[in-house]
Amino acid sequence: MGGVLARVVRQELDEASGRPFALTVRARGAGERRLLLRHTLRHAALPVATLSGWIVGSLLGGAVLTETVFARPGLGRVLVTAVTSKDVPVVTALVLLSAAAFVVVNLLVDLAYLVIDPRLRVEGAAV
Repeated sequence: MGGVLARVVRQELDEASGRPFALTVRARGAGERRLLLRHTLRHAALPVATLSGWIVGSLLGGAVLTETVFARPGLGRVLVTAVTSKDVPVVTALVLLSAAAFVVVNLLVDLAYLVIDPRLRVEGAAV
């Protein structure tokens, strides 16, 4: 997943450095480091935040497979054991727990959008 995330960061930085605002920043005499850290990184951060939220969700789902293959104790293994023994309350609790974790992660990503991109903020609202 790190490779995919790095590729998206690089692609978004390349795309943002070719936009008109980057040309304006360069014309004002700012160096490449200032352009990268102050301007293009902010534009590249939205897709990276979205992908990061998706990666966390896929890691939650991949825990079952990883814990089963490597015989490690964890919630994924508990879920497999509960499913095979038809323990419905445990399965329900674990599914609700993982769904709640996924919702919390996506909520944090959405709140990060407000910090990253000021255009998404509502005028007069406290952040």
